[in-house]
Amino acid sequence: MGRRLYEACLSGSVPALDSLIEEDQFILDRVGSLKGFFNETPLHLAALRGHLDFTKAILTRKPTLASELDSLRCSPLHLASTEGHVKVVQELLRVNTDVCIARDQDGRIPLHLAAMKGRVEIIWELLEAKPNSIHEKLSRGETILHLCVKYNRLEALKTLVQYVHCNGMDSLLNSRNDDGNTILHLAAALKQMDTIEYLLGITSVKDHASVKNQNGSTALDVVEHCPDRDLKTMEIRELLLQAGVRTSIPGGLDPNPKSPLDNPPRPQRCSFWKYIKVDRDWLKEIHPLLRILNNISVASGIIAIPTVPFAIIIKLKGSLFSHPVQCFCQPDKSLHLCHTKILHNLDLTSMSFDVLNSTNSDIEKDSASTICKTLNIWKNKITKTT
Repeated sequence: MGRRLYEACLSGSVPALDSLIEEDQFILDRVGSLKGFFNETPLHLAALRGHLDFTKAILTRKPTLASELDSLRCSPLHLASTEGHVKVVQELLRVNTDVCIARDQDGRIPLHLAAMKGRVEIIWELLEAKPNSIHEKLSRGETILHLCVKYNRLEALKTLVQYVHCNGMDSLLNSRNDDGNTILHLAAALKQMDTIEYLLGITSVKDHASVKNQNGSTALDVVEHCPDRDLKTMEIRELLLQAGVRTSIPGGLDPNPKSPLDNPPRPQRCSFWKYIKVDRDWLKEIHPLLRILNNISVASGIIAIPTVPFAIIIKLKGSLFSHPVQCFCQPDKSLHLCHTKILHNLDLTSMSFDVLNSTNSDIEKDSASTICKTLNIWKNKITKTT
């Protein structure tokens, strides 16, 4: 019977649900003991798939399922908000609005997930149901506005700014995370030109544009000392200067800095790290490894070497990053360690590189094994010298 209920949830068949309830009227009460539902409820599946009628049918029979959490501590509202199922979100909120402030295992409420995905309609629905949820922060003191910038969701950011302004919460626009960074600091570090231009057009943000983070750096300082001094960096620099953003550097900035094309950056001599809060002992320990990692892309703890045409995946054993997502790791791009505070101990002796999986030819597998051996040999050399 558990299998039949699971298939009914996936297909969204209300008649199939009715038939099962006729056979066993308590099936939704003991769903946790049924095969296929150890980690989630039928309502989770319905919300995830966006089955509106099925969601209504379940809520009519057992409304308490709206507040149930799965193994990742996600409610059905978390899933529907993430996937952008507006009608399902509305139905869930009609039954229970308290779930709006329920946190998943990463401390995120449904509003956070909607912002991260840029679900503008759902953001409005959630704010209307629970206005105070806009003040809920993540563990590192990040506001929902920080998340919009972090995930480059400009339209979601505009929606929230409009809501904040209409409700007299303009102070939220200049909120700082635990490192003292405002959303302007973050946009500058991520080189989001459109976001920076939009933020500088907001009076309350522009008036506080020269605020310093915990390291005494303004948004202009972050841009000025970015290791990737490309043309976009120069454009952002000029944009901030024209808006009157000041620097904390004694004597001010060079009014005529050299073009990045004429003066290529030298990362090994870059002073950018002193403008981003970091555990310096940890940095000294891991610095040699950065030379490898800066040519490796990372996603959720799995690293891949993008220069390999057959995309061999390599798993990094050991605890390197406490929160990979906070490192702004982007698939198929190099690792950007300069954008966030990274605090975690690294034990090089406990690390090893292994091929996680490969369905390619024997030649490709051999190449992957060679890469792993090279990394392990290099790592052992580092260990002996540290």
